[in-house]
Amino acid sequence: MFLNDHIFGIWGESGTAHIYMVPEEMKNTSEVHSLVSPRSSPRASSKRPRKKPVFSFLAPTLTLDHETVSGNSSDFMNRKYSSIWVDVEDILLGCGNGIVHRWSNIVQTLEEEQKKDAPVFGSDAESVKSAINTLVLPPNNSGFLTSAWDHLLPPSPVRITSSTLLETSFKFVTGHSDGTVQIRQLPKDNTPITINAHKGPVTCLHHVTSTNAWDSYSYLITAGNDFYVKVWNLVNMKLVIRFAYHSGPVSSIFIPSGDNVSKNWKNTFFSTSLDRNVIAYSLSSSPKVKQIFGPNPDRILDVRWVPDQDYLIVRCIDGSTSIWEMSTGLLEQSIYGKTGDDIYKNALPLSESYKQNQLKQIYKQAITGVSIPSSSSLSGPTPPIQCIFFNIRSLYSDLHNSLEIPEVENLTQLRNRELEREREERERERLEKEQETERQREELEAKDSADVPILMGRQKRGLSRTLQPGHGHGSTENYGHGSIENHGHGSTGGHSHGSTGGHSHGSTGGRGSTGGRGSTGGHGQGEERAISEQQPSEGESRVIHSPAFLAYSFLLPWAHDKQLDKILENELRLAPSDMVITFGLTGHNGRMSIMVPRADGLNKRWTTSETLTALHTLSVASLSKALWTVGDNANACIQVVSHVISEIPVISANYVNPSLSFLVRYWHDQTDDVMHSARSIFISAVDRLSYQQCLDLAASWGMFLSKSVDKKSKSLAVLVLGILGSEKADSLDPVLSKRVANAILEIIFHESNVQLRIAAIELLGKGFQTWFKYITDVSGVVLKLFKLSVITEPKALALCSHHALMIIGTLEPMQFLQALGNKIRNPTPSSPTKNSGSGSSSSSTTTEEMTPMEQSKALVTISALVKKHPASLLSSLPILVEAIVRSLDPHVPYLRNACLKAATNLVHELVLRFPMVAFHQESQRLAVGDKKGPLYIYDLISATRWYTLEGHKAQVSALAFSGDGKILASYAIAESRVALWKISNSFFGILGASSSCYKAVVVSPTHRAITTALLLEATKMQWIGPRDFLLIRTWEEEATRISI
Repeated sequence: MFLNDHIFGIWGESGTAHIYMVPEEMKNTSEVHSLVSPRSSPRASSKRPRKKPVFSFLAPTLTLDHETVSGNSSDFMNRKYSSIWVDVEDILLGCGNGIVHRWSNIVQTLEEEQKKDAPVFGSDAESVKSAINTLVLPPNNSGFLTSAWDHLLPPSPVRITSSTLLETSFKFVTGHSDGTVQIRQLPKDNTPITINAHKGPVTCLHHVTSTNAWDSYSYLITAGNDFYVKVWNLVNMKLVIRFAYHSGPVSSIFIPSGDNVSKNWKNTFFSTSLDRNVIAYSLSSSPKVKQIFGPNPDRILDVRWVPDQDYLIVRCIDGSTSIWEMSTGLLEQSIYGKTGDDIYKNALPLSESYKQNQLKQIYKQAITGVSIPSSSSLSGPTPPIQCIFFNIRSLYSDLHNSLEIPEVENLTQLRNRELEREREERERERLEKEQETERQREELEAKDSADVPILMGRQKRGLSRTLQPGHGHGSTENYGHGSIENHGHGSTGGHSHGSTGGHSHGSTGGRGSTGGRGSTGGHGQGEERAISEQQPSEGESRVIHSPAFLAYSFLLPWAHDKQLDKILENELRLAPSDMVITFGLTGHNGRMSIMVPRADGLNKRWTTSETLTALHTLSVASLSKALWTVGDNANACIQVVSHVISEIPVISANYVNPSLSFLVRYWHDQTDDVMHSARSIFISAVDRLSYQQCLDLAASWGMFLSKSVDKKSKSLAVLVLGILGSEKADSLDPVLSKRVANAILEIIFHESNVQLRIAAIELLGKGFQTWFKYITDVSGVVLKLFKLSVITEPKALALCSHHALMIIGTLEPMQFLQALGNKIRNPTPSSPTKNSGSGSSSSSTTTEEMTPMEQSKALVTISALVKKHPASLLSSLPILVEAIVRSLDPHVPYLRNACLKAATNLVHELVLRFPMVAFHQESQRLAVGDKKGPLYIYDLISATRWYTLEGHKAQVSALAFSGDGKILASYAIAESRVALWKISNSFFGILGASSSCYKAVVVSPTHRAITTALLLEATKMQWIGPRDFLLIRTWEEEATRISI
């Protein structure tokens, strides 16, 4: 790790760090230095002579040691560091036991120590060791990460002991030390539902959906220190069943999941307890206990399984691995040592939470909740941390799909109506069951006090472990009514941390305390009372307001602008969360970087990290664009996008500009809103930079264009510099511009990554004026883009190539027409035809011959340029017409047949858009006026130039054939002159004979500036009889009639 340009540290596996300060005489030397720890010995010198370094050894100035505060745990991994964070002022070290150590003012301490006793440097190890006077510095602070939120939580005797997220409804469920469970709608719920679930702390919460052939059920599973496992119906919050088979506090719940779950183990969950038993439960139409696996040798650490072989693998704290037959409940064997370790490692995780921790689920769905359970510390148990990961791409998709609602009501109206209906149902249900609930709770308390826990011994091998009601080995109670209590005074506050991150994923989370009173009670074995639950109708279970919209509220820039907050509350009906939220990022390796909460709230996410700024800005902008087309949301969403892109950078002190390398990844995203948002943020960030800052930015990215840089970093640098050159050409010096141009062409010709290729093609077209002077073979580039534009897959690559061709054709029409027009000819037999999809250099591309079909598509491409940018081709019309004529050569019938339709359409477009082009249908004559004055007449039947007429000295402005095709009228606006030409059917025209003007008519001059628009749109000639025609000039009220 590096603290600055001359202070660095090396960490050991135990977490001890040696801090080195490079002396002044070493800073500016170009010698190669060998920095060796004083505990290490110099390696044997190689036989090859090497240049002797200035300093062979460097002594550590400071040692950071956390062992004195980590405790004397026998488990070395508890003290082994797992993550390091370095800042200018602080060093944070995270250990395996969850403790974080903090060292402050390291640089200042080092400088003071240097003044007292500077290290002595010698030429050998012994002299260095004898001169060492290393300072051992303990951490300034040590504690659990969760304690960072304690100062923001309201004081309460009740703490949260477990939590989970209902992802489909975006509800936050918390279990508390007083036995209550609270369900609150995120982001804010003023009337959360509170259930008296257990007597004592709630240790486990889990949400599961049980699917049968005829119906599906959503359940909330709770467990506690009172030994009970309870199942609640999430639709009406009634208690469905209570299991009392454990004889110790329940420690964890496992839900089998994944593709390997067999039919026999669907709708099943497992529980573990301090009684060393694992119990399997069935959530079918008649819930029951399926098997009991235990007791195991010691306290249970983890449960896995091998579904193919029907084995359950139980890992205990003593290192043993127990193998149970799942169908019979028999213990196969308990194994210690490496064999047991291998069996455990090769088994599959039983619960989906493992997959979530491995980031598998996070990349698949929009919202993923991961609860980090509470753990014991020196100061007592720590609260759990609830993380909510947002996959922005999936969130955008879910939000976009949820907006497909009837047009008669907008999203706000539907949401208000649904919320009102839910409030009415909740209040009515509470009033109806209030008295009955109180009576049932009293009955349950009386029953619990009479129950006696049963300790389960190991059963004999060969006996089934499936327990049935009435056998005395436990109890299952089914209830017809739930124990629900709505505490008006209960409120949840806490912290949550997370982000939307990486390739579109992130997290938020929550921890807090809930007010209320709890009670402790007995444990029991109870009996079984079954009931039938009524499921809601399909209409009642339909959720109109999507969780994606509620999640959007977490990302909004609350508390930046009071006026914006009012707009969001009034128009979108959203409110900021009443929980303490912190944000973070997830890396590709699954590690989370979490912002420590501060007193000034959520807005530190814009002043902490370039990646965090880019991620949140892009997320908010993309989701807002998905919303603003619906109902009355446009104003609010536009205000949000403008605020995060333009206003926050100005009003936020210490604002950190977004990461350009992060944004450039989405420059060509498959989702238009994400793509446009990324581009807007990127360009806005660049526009805020001064000229010198742009130069510095370009220079820093230019270093990544060297050959020694990895491909990914180099590609990002090419894109960033390509955008800079396209948007701000003066930010790149000529040398760097040439390197960028060559790098862009390298990607276009040889890159296999389609998205990267598309981005490079777009940057080539967008910044072609910048790159043009550095491209030696423009024709080769045009032909390569054309080849890519006619491929069928991927379509995005073809469309982008076509768009770039249109830009190049507009800016450099001569190069464009020469590249494509010269290829429209009869291909020679020896000319090789290469695959259009293969990458090739520009020099080799120019030698490729086009097939007749490709030549036809080349005419279509030229026709597209005529339609979009006719003005750019005005000076190149003769070259264009020559290409058309070559494609109609009657001596090459297969070429003519392939190009006839495309050539016909192109001639039609030329006549329609250029008044200096005329076509006579019966004689198949095509006339075109050159910018220097000559007129060229082509015979399309023979595909030859028929006449060259010279009489004008300026640009020909308009042409028109007479009805019989024997007279051609031409007009030059610069000369104020109309010329009449007799067109002979003589064969001598083919031989190059020219005809002179037989009559000229002078018309009134124009005093307007002769512009391209004037040439294309202001003049027209039209024959109205055999010897009469009209000269139409738009600046005149009446057309000029001319007779011959």
